[in-house]
Formats: sequence, C-alpha cells, structure tokens
Amino acid sequence: RKIFQRMKNYATYSIAVAVRVVFTFGLLTTGFDFYFPTIAIVILALLNDGCMLTISKDRVKPSRVPDQWSLREIYSVAIAIGLYLSASTIVLYHITISTDFWARTFGLAQLDQNSIRGLIYLQVSLSGLAAIFVTRAQGFSYTERPSWLVLGAFLFAQVVASVLGAYGLGGSPGNGGTDFGGSG
Repeated sequence: RKIFQRMKNYATYSIAVAVRVVFTFGLLTTGFDFYFPTIAIVILALLNDGCMLTISKDRVKPSRVPDQWSLREIYSVAIAIGLYLSASTIVLYHITISTDFWARTFGLAQLDQNSIRGLIYLQVSLSGLAAIFVTRAQGFSYTERPSWLVLGAFLFAQVVASVLGAYGLGGSPGNGGTDFGGSG
C-alpha cells in the first residue's frame, strides 16, 4: 500500500509540475512576448526531478481501504495545482511589469526584463518545489511529516534556486532576448 501511495504522489507531482511549466512559459511567451532561457528550464527540471525522485523513500500513511488508480482524481488534482501555480506566476509577472507596486510598497527598484527573468525563475522554482508537500499529503500538508530525504532534497534545491534567482546566470546566454540576470 505504501508503494501505491508513493506512486500516486509521484504521478500527481510530476503532472502538476509539467502542466505548470507548459502553461506558465507558454502563456508568458505568447501572451506577453516574454522569452525564457532554455538553460534555466533545464536547471528547473533537474531540481524538480531531484526532489521528485525522493518521493520513492518518503514516509506515507497507507490507506485503510484497498486502493486503486483513479486517473480522473490524479489528473484533476494535478491539473488544478498546476493551473493555480501557473496563474500565480502570470499575476506576479503582470504586477511586476505593469505597475510600480513593489517600488511603492516595499521600496524596491523597478526590474528590467533580465532581472524579471530571475524573479520569475525564483517564483516558478520555489513554489513548484513546495508543491511536493501538497501532493504527498492525504489531508493538509502540514499534518504529515515528510522523510528526511525529501526535506534534504527540497532544502538543497531551494538554496540552488534562490542563488540562481538572485544572481542569475551572469547575463547568459547573451543573445539579448533571453539574457538571465538575477533579481537581487
């Protein structure tokens, strides 16, 4: 039963992350003419996959009743999570590019396109990685403690994503259209 629950958590998380990445960057590209460097997507995928693999060693509560695959439930939950996360990124981008909310409210500098890539990367990576705790829990995510391996992988990925989001890739790839500067 534990193996079944782990597989269900894995499937839900991987579908949610895939929906999120496809919708987020698809909408940003087509709707806002905002391009993102491929290398940042690859790093994002590596960090997400590293966390996702630790689900196989996670602590889970076995179900009290016999389980069976409910693909409708798995897809519904995963798509809802993925679309919610995607919408949060689109709203963040729109607020950042269209208003002076951050400067007015927190006294932060207005970001240019290269710095916004760092901000969007940071938000996509951190919130996507945090989704692992939502997809693995049977109830509220804070009621079930994850394994130390899941926590360790999550913390490592958070540190890498935070550094990359803050400092960027030094302006790489240097083509002018997808340069990745940090958000500071």
